[in-house]
Amino acid sequence: MAEELPVAAEEEPTQQKERKRAFFRVFIWIALAIILVVAAILVVLFLLRPAPLQHLRDVSIVLIAILSSISILLLLILLAALTLAVQRLSERVDALLERGTDVVDRIKGTATTVKSTSDFVGEHVASPFIWVSSRAAGIGEGLRTLFGGKRNTGGSK
Repeated sequence: MAEELPVAAEEEPTQQKERKRAFFRVFIWIALAIILVVAAILVVLFLLRPAPLQHLRDVSIVLIAILSSISILLLLILLAALTLAVQRLSERVDALLERGTDVVDRIKGTATTVKSTSDFVGEHVASPFIWVSSRAAGIGEGLRTLFGGKRNTGGSK
């Protein structure tokens, strides 16, 4: 069975397409207006006499000097901020490494304690238990053999 989509669901993609087209049209008109304004400025500058153009040139040079001074000042401020950030990061890394050294020392101590404990348990608990268990098994097999019981030759039953 094919389900039919409601009318509202079918209209949504077309509305979105229309919105995109409207946005694209507005964008084209704005770009065209900017191009026309720049072209008009160039035509006006071409038609001006040399004196206003020289004055415009001098003002442009002053504006460029001011803007480059501001950009150099901002660059120095950013460089100082970056230096400060690197210094703080370096201090934090050093502190973290000191804490890491403490943690590594604690881990080494814990590993030594665990090794000592496992050695102690192996020597004083497991070895005697294995010794007693093997002797009991041997005595049990010896008694079974002595009294004629079934002989266990090992392996799987």
